[in-house]
This record gives sequence, structure tokens and C-alpha cells, in this order.
Amino acid sequence: MCLAVPGRIVEIVDQTQQIAKVEVGGVRRNISVALLDDVKVGDWVLIHVGFAIQKVDEEEALQTLAFLHQLGGAFSASGDAPSSKPQKRIRQTGAKSVEFFRPASSSHAPFSHRLGSTSTAVP
Repeated sequence: MCLAVPGRIVEIVDQTQQIAKVEVGGVRRNISVALLDDVKVGDWVLIHVGFAIQKVDEEEALQTLAFLHQLGGAFSASGDAPSSKPQKRIRQTGAKSVEFFRPASSSHAPFSHRLGSTSTAVP
């Protein structure tokens, strides 16, 4: 399963090593932008294990972050015991979809971003 979250480039830390500082939910971290061309301050990117893997537009990034925040609130507010089966939700964003999984053995809600999927919401 892949894990990718949108973040905004706030600083180019090292042009030679292609390191940038991104902000996600108020937290700033250095990441590699070596996989992308022409990254600049203000760009939104999808971040996977410390690498920017794709540029995204601001609207999509903000919608995804809002959905993640809402999803996290729903899990933490529910107080329900984990089910025996993983829960799966898919959110459409044009030609892209974002999948969210909550494993039965975890109280956290990991998520993944899958490109090119035409899946619809799963109840």
C-alpha cells in the first residue's frame, strides 16, 4: 500500500541536492524533490516516504487535506472498537481517487493515493 499526502513547498533548502522544506498541517519537514522538474516555493506536491512524487493543484490538495482531517476526526470521535474487517473509503477527485484504509488492528487511519482509478465510493 502506498502512502502519500499533499504538502506545500515553503523553501528550497538545497538546490544542488534537490531538498525542499514542505508544510503539512502546520508541520514542516525536508523532503527530496529530485523526482520532479521545476519545483518552486508555493507548489503543492504529493509526498511519499520523504519524496515529492507528483505536483498537484492547490484546490485538490486542500480538498484532500480537509477530507483527511474530517476522516481522522470521525475515527477519533467514534470511540468504536476496531472491527474485524478493514474499512475502505474511496473519494473521487476527477481522474484520480484517494483510498483510505483503517486496519482492524490499528487505531490510526493510514491512507493511500492511487492515480488513474475510476473506482466509486464503497460503503
